[in-house]
Amino acid sequence: MFLISTLYRQSAGIAVAVLVYAGGMVTGMLDPGTRAGFRLPQNVPTEGVLHYVTHNAPVTLMLAAGLLTGGVLTLLLLISNGAVLGTLFADAAHGDSLWDALFAVIPHAPFELAATMLAGAVGFAPVSVVCRLALGRTVYTRTEVRDMALLIGLALLLVVLAASAEAWITPGIVEWKNDKA
Repeated sequence: MFLISTLYRQSAGIAVAVLVYAGGMVTGMLDPGTRAGFRLPQNVPTEGVLHYVTHNAPVTLMLAAGLLTGGVLTLLLLISNGAVLGTLFADAAHGDSLWDALFAVIPHAPFELAATMLAGAVGFAPVSVVCRLALGRTVYTRTEVRDMALLIGLALLLVVLAASAEAWITPGIVEWKNDKA
């Protein structure tokens, strides 16, 4: 129940993070750069879970640290990360390899995207608080701090789950897909 109430209280920040990320994806999709197409690698990288955690956890923490910049850092990181994914899918669609791209990201994307949105909500917390105060709502500082700590902890847990899926499940799916081709 505690987690549900936290997610409900922070739903505006999560929604803003989703919208900003989606805007970044659209930007990436509209990038007029060279469209070479996406192809699954023939030799599937066999990186361990720790590799993916050490790559994604700092990004998650930087998104959350955007609260120190009033959300500006969070905004820039969400747009750029969304643009990378948008470019990947635009390249894949152009090269008739959208299924390849989906096979490469589907196993870990739900966890990684959820972590990104939760960390984004933390980064946008100052803006959310100011908006609630402007609307005349009461803001409980202790509750806000507890919510931010819970969201960061949950985001980091999701990063570990995403890394596990990326290290253990994705390579098997990519190999299976390559064998079918």
